Amino acid sequence: MKKTLFSVILGCLIISAYAGAADPMDIPPFPAASRLLPSPVSQDASIGAVWQMYAIGPGIIIKDIRHLRFSNSIMPPVLNGIETVSFNSQADYIISTDAGATFHQGRAPVTATEKITCVSDSGGVAKYTTEMLSMNISGGDLTSMGIMIRESPTKASVGGIAIETLPSD
Repeated sequence: MKKTLFSVILGCLIISAYAGAADPMDIPPFPAASRLLPSPVSQDASIGAVWQMYAIGPGIIIKDIRHLRFSNSIMPPVLNGIETVSFNSQADYIISTDAGATFHQGRAPVTATEKITCVSDSGGVAKYTTEMLSMNISGGDLTSMGIMIRESPTKASVGGIAIETLPSD
């Protein structure tokens, strides 16, 4: 199973914050005021805990990836339902082009489409499997390096998220 480079977890948080998780039922819940996915613009998804470093080409290493500023959010599907969401966002990261001798911060725009399936909804905690159907990260600070990052069109990029809806005041 291929691990998603990023996703909202966030796994989507956000979507796919736990990308490549063996069982979505094992994902700890993320406390949130709403179930909107991806998380609203004011929140972000950091997957640094999932991948410390990711080699994306000869001598190129990317780490500490943050996926934020999502342009579009949807209410996730009901139990056993499936929804697809397309969005633009921003990726912030630390990158090395000299095999890790030096690193610098970068930022690039993202376009993505993700499938969300509700597999459990009980006791205020909803669990979802996610699949990144497409994702392209290009432009921004990647332009000068001639780098584009994309989701594999031939391998599933799966993950999951669990959201615990907080009671309203």
